[in-house]
Amino acid sequence: MGKLQRIERLLNGTLSFAKPLELSCALHSFADFLDQVEGSFKENERFAHFAIERELPDEGIEIYGDLPKLEEVFVNLIQNAAEACKFDGRVRVSALQRSGRLEILVEDDGPGFSPEQAGQVFKLFYSSKESGTGLGLPIVRKIIESHKGSIRVRKGRLAGACFEIVLPGRDGSFPNEEAHQPKSSEGGQP
Repeated sequence: MGKLQRIERLLNGTLSFAKPLELSCALHSFADFLDQVEGSFKENERFAHFAIERELPDEGIEIYGDLPKLEEVFVNLIQNAAEACKFDGRVRVSALQRSGRLEILVEDDGPGFSPEQAGQVFKLFYSSKESGTGLGLPIVRKIIESHKGSIRVRKGRLAGACFEIVLPGRDGSFPNEEAHQPKSSEGGQP
């Protein structure tokens, strides 16, 4: 990528980050939403050896939010996972609805983050990638928080990075403030 392209990408990303988000929220099938996200990668040959797996319960899970903005979140997380795995690995998306909230894990089998990196990944302009702008994950966090949700990173069950996302339930609200915090899980789904 040339210097001018990099500067343009950085300026556009910074402007995007600075703008307040306007959400147009509705209830959607989470499985259909994931179909749409996966479709973003189908035509890209770099993803030919990268697997996107799902771990969802049988009953229909729903996601409440602004679909294009949430799609931006998941495309960014999956693209980062693919790059970390050098496009030869896998990412698993698992989800569970409970206690009036949607809990989602996006985890990969890449190298993961060191504790120092994990503490920095959501900071504006921090990047562990040579060509990264440091805008992707801060924008991801901004979108999730604009949906009244939370996101954090930890080591996953696949030994790589795991992004744990908690979003409000079917009506866009949590039954209580305590539900807004991600629950720790031991080896199972979120």
